[in-house]
Amino acid sequence: MTRNDKWTVYEYLKTRTLATGHIPTRQELDAEFVGIDPEEVEDGIQEFTSRISRWAEAI
Repeated sequence: MTRNDKWTVYEYLKTRTLATGHIPTRQELDAEFVGIDPEEVEDGIQEFTSRISRWAEAI
C-alpha cells in the first residue's frame, strides 16, 4: 500500500535533493504526485522547507 500524504512528499523532496543537489520544483512535484490531495503536497513542501531552514541555520 502506497501512502500519499505529506510525509511521502517530504521524503521525495529529501531523497531527490540529497541525490541530485537540486530541490524539485512545484511542477515536478505535481507531475510526480498526480492524484494526491494538493493540500498534502503543500504540507510536505512546508515540512521540507521548515527542516531545511533549520538545518541551514545550524551550519
